[in-house]
Amino acid sequence: MNEEKGSAGLWDWVKAISTVILVGISAYKIYSTPTTLTVDFPTLLSLLLALFSVGLAALFYFKATETSNAFYDNTYKFTKDIAELLVKIESGFGERLRNLDEGYSSMRSYLQNIPAKQGDAVEKTKQKLETEQQEIEKVLAERNEIVQQLVERSHLEQEEKEKVLAKLKAKEDELVEAQREVSKLNKRLFMERMDKKRDRNIRDDSGMDRFTRSNVIEKIGREKIIEGSPTSIRRGFDELTNNLPHQYIDDLEKHEYFDNGLTPSGMRYLREIALKLHNA
Repeated sequence: MNEEKGSAGLWDWVKAISTVILVGISAYKIYSTPTTLTVDFPTLLSLLLALFSVGLAALFYFKATETSNAFYDNTYKFTKDIAELLVKIESGFGERLRNLDEGYSSMRSYLQNIPAKQGDAVEKTKQKLETEQQEIEKVLAERNEIVQQLVERSHLEQEEKEKVLAKLKAKEDELVEAQREVSKLNKRLFMERMDKKRDRNIRDDSGMDRFTRSNVIEKIGREKIIEGSPTSIRRGFDELTNNLPHQYIDDLEKHEYFDNGLTPSGMRYLREIALKLHNA
């Protein structure tokens, strides 16, 4: 075992000495060999220009990096400031819009609940009409039954036939009276429905007109609506759309005044209200 270690150490020394000898011979050979380095002017100029180009490119790179970083920093700060400003604006206008929407909703619910009594009257009339209609059907069924009996028992005596005819005449009179009552109820129901519809339209339209006067006409401007072009009126209304209650927009759509923007009939509606205010 000791002999193997001694052989390995001897071999390491041999390799080290051989490496030193080779390096020394190579160094001496290089040193003793005559070499001449000649560089002409064009080559030197090209080398200098190349170095200058590399330096200029590095300068542009670092300057562009600095400018880009500054641009991104400024953009981030600007975006952050705009976001904070929008949050403040949205919070303020959102609060005002919510209050406006709640006010309009309460006004609309109040107007819609006014005709509740009229609605009850209409329902009662409808129930009476259904009752009378059922009575008519019952009378018709009884009359048909009597006629059928008369046909089947036509061999009866004259006295019995007269009794049957009297019953038939009485049922026909009841039928005429019931039909007359149904006709009256139909007319009454029709008039009540028309009155209810007219009152509701008057209330809804008057409420919508008041809201339009105070929240649309006054903000856009009477003179601008009366004398302005359709484009300017539509543009002025579009600027207010996001701040108007959704129920108000729904009412405008119901009257075909609004369809993804102010319609021609909607512009006529605004001008009519503006003219009323102007002439008042």
